[in-house]
Amino acid sequence: MKMEQYDLIVRCKGGVFLSDFMCKSDEEMKLISPDANATIHASLKLLIIAEKKRIFIHDYNQIVNERQFNSISASYVSPQNQFIVVLDKTDQYQMHVVAIPNLQIIQTYSVKMFKRELWPYIKFSFDDKLYFIIENQTLFCIDSNTVQVQYQVKVDKCEYFQVQPVLFPIITCYSVQEFDQKQATIKFINGEGKIIFDKKLPKTTDIEIIWSSDGQNLLIQKGCDEDATGQSYFGQNQVLQYDLQKNVLKELPVYEGPVHSICWSPQNSEFILLSGFMPSGAVMYDKTGKPLFEFGKDHKNKIYWSPQQRYILICGFGNLDGSIDIWDSMTKKHVTKMKYKSASLCLWAPCGRRFLCAKVTPRLNVDNQYTIFDYHGQEILNRKFQTLYDVQFRPTDQKFEDRPPSPFQQQVQANDQPKKIVNFGVGFQLKPGPQIQQQNDYPPGYLPPPVKKEKKEKTDKEKEKDKKKKEKLKEKKKLQKEQEQKIQS
Repeated sequence: MKMEQYDLIVRCKGGVFLSDFMCKSDEEMKLISPDANATIHASLKLLIIAEKKRIFIHDYNQIVNERQFNSISASYVSPQNQFIVVLDKTDQYQMHVVAIPNLQIIQTYSVKMFKRELWPYIKFSFDDKLYFIIENQTLFCIDSNTVQVQYQVKVDKCEYFQVQPVLFPIITCYSVQEFDQKQATIKFINGEGKIIFDKKLPKTTDIEIIWSSDGQNLLIQKGCDEDATGQSYFGQNQVLQYDLQKNVLKELPVYEGPVHSICWSPQNSEFILLSGFMPSGAVMYDKTGKPLFEFGKDHKNKIYWSPQQRYILICGFGNLDGSIDIWDSMTKKHVTKMKYKSASLCLWAPCGRRFLCAKVTPRLNVDNQYTIFDYHGQEILNRKFQTLYDVQFRPTDQKFEDRPPSPFQQQVQANDQPKKIVNFGVGFQLKPGPQIQQQNDYPPGYLPPPVKKEKKEKTDKEKEKDKKKKEKLKEKKKLQKEQEQKIQS
């Protein structure tokens, strides 16, 4: 079968390059920008590159437009790539809303202080027709073409917000108050500018808003950096689901301990939640929040779902051992197990049958490289760099059909040994998943220290020889001591 073709965008020490995914040398790559610190925004037909003092548009063949700025601190491109928001620093910060591809500034805002955790200050609706900004404790909804305010609503101390990816979006605004109160406030604002939900969340110092890509389902991960019971070093964690019809929040059943990763399926029919103390547990839920299937417990903290929804990577990255379990989400069968230590990036290719793992700077300053694998975990290509900052697949409109794994290439067979059912609470039961056999008696994810070589047992002659050496050394020290005493007297 012919191998699918797609390009990579590589940012390394030499700059930003366009590369065929099977490219094996720097000479085969096409230079886009010599600035290795540039920010890349890739779309189907255009590359938007933000350098230190310049924004330019590239059509993958040549530069089609550019605009100079004083000093670019941050940039953000709208979902449909019709606008770019540029934070430019002169005497003070100026935030420009710039149209693409003509790069004309349509609106400018003054920013007193740049807070990286709040960026981007402006967010667009999924069709780019509206954009939103919070100023003076007020949320403004603005028409992107006319720059006219559509509505405004007071949100008090809410600084963070997310936009629902639908035509008339719900805006989720929230604030996090630490210090003594340690509570958050969350508000939902509908497309008419009315607050439809307003609630305080106690024991909360961190919030993450996770919309499904179709905008029909919302998960909220909340955490507190302190555990009043003293049972957990990681604090307390909860996952809440917002019911758009009933306008209520409900808590989802999870394993005790931290929440590591949440990932919606590409078709938004299920999501996987990875939670609990190590070894953590990965569980698939339906979109109503009902647990469906348990993948088993292991030392894992990341989840990556392929674009066609067929394959799932459940990984142990960061300070874990780099183990990767590959699952078939349709059959709920384990495909294979592999390792890629010290991974900084993990990306699925557009075809959904290959994925890329990379070690990049500054996460890792040595051994920078990327490796492409197939869904069986077999290495296809490895490229090493002196310094690699980023790598990503170029977006494509090519259609890739979903295909099941080839049975004759399957390397790890599921074990039919029954698995213990996990019961999160009354009424919840999970379908048993296959056990993954370990290669040794160590717990999953554990890297044992190097084995020390055992010392050989000495013979009687060797022992007698060592004894004589010690006696001679003892006699020598005694004579030296007597001579020193004579000299002193």
